[in-house]
Amino acid sequence: MLFYLFMTPTFFVVSVTFYSMAHAEAIQAASERNRLMNK
Repeated sequence: MLFYLFMTPTFFVVSVTFYSMAHAEAIQAASERNRLMNK
């Protein structure tokens, strides 16, 4: 059952979307910090 869950395209799309969203937030936070430091 768990193996089947990992093979479904929907789960793959959701996990990729979630990962990229979290990654984008991390990049945004890092660039925000850099901007504050450079002032």
